[in-house]
Amino acid sequence: MNADTADLFQGSAAGAPAAGSGTALASAVFRVIDCETTGSEPPPADNPHVSGVCELGDRDVAADGQNRNSWTWLLDPGMPISASASAVHHLTDDDVAGCPKWRLIAKGHEAPVYVAHNAEFDSKFLQLPGLWLCTYRMAKHLWPELEGHGNEALRYALKLKPETVKDAASHRAVNDVAVTAAILCRALAEIRERWPHVTTCEQLAAQIAKPALLDKVPFKSAGGVRFADADYGLLTWIVNKQAGGSDCVYSARHWLRKRFGGGNVGLREEEGDDDEQW
Repeated sequence: MNADTADLFQGSAAGAPAAGSGTALASAVFRVIDCETTGSEPPPADNPHVSGVCELGDRDVAADGQNRNSWTWLLDPGMPISASASAVHHLTDDDVAGCPKWRLIAKGHEAPVYVAHNAEFDSKFLQLPGLWLCTYRMAKHLWPELEGHGNEALRYALKLKPETVKDAASHRAVNDVAVTAAILCRALAEIRERWPHVTTCEQLAAQIAKPALLDKVPFKSAGGVRFADADYGLLTWIVNKQAGGSDCVYSARHWLRKRFGGGNVGLREEEGDDDEQW
């Protein structure tokens, strides 16, 4: 496991949590959460009046799929909403003027376990203490063959029927949460069948923090080739260049060893190797 992947989520440090320790998946209540923001990076955390969060949606979901509670709020981010962010969620400064500020009310929304699609993003804005689980990481592990692993792509690929609000705009928190909750419920059912050793939320966090074995090389220039069919040159280029992120490198290394053998196959042994770009 690469260090950059291992540190993304609590519970993913070296050494998986012991069996039976932590929050049991079978009885957990998951706070599925999504925030809309002013941009891609949060402001400094030293000012409680400035959070960069302009909308929050969350839904408490039991392990059996029952929805317990659902909320959505418009929030004053304490800073202007960028035009590029408004183009995604269609919220403007006028929409959130006079609304509550997230960092002043956040404590009342804490929970033991949070779930988000791309939890790294939501967790860095919301700064809520507790365990974070990511449905994007679950999906990459469970369904690597799918064309995409975004919220809406999974909704249609898995033929989910989320409880969405009909008139809500695309990429608003209330509907993103509904889709994420549906993905979570489908993922939990798969996990019970395919990962019977994973019985706690902490073990699940550790499992999905590991690099995922991808189905296809994620570069347009590779023409959609499957890792299992990729040639030696492409696989070694990915490993040597550490291209495409930890999942991609892990997958390339896996298939190099499986198809071409050798513990160090694919590693650059000397300078001057082919720098061809894919």
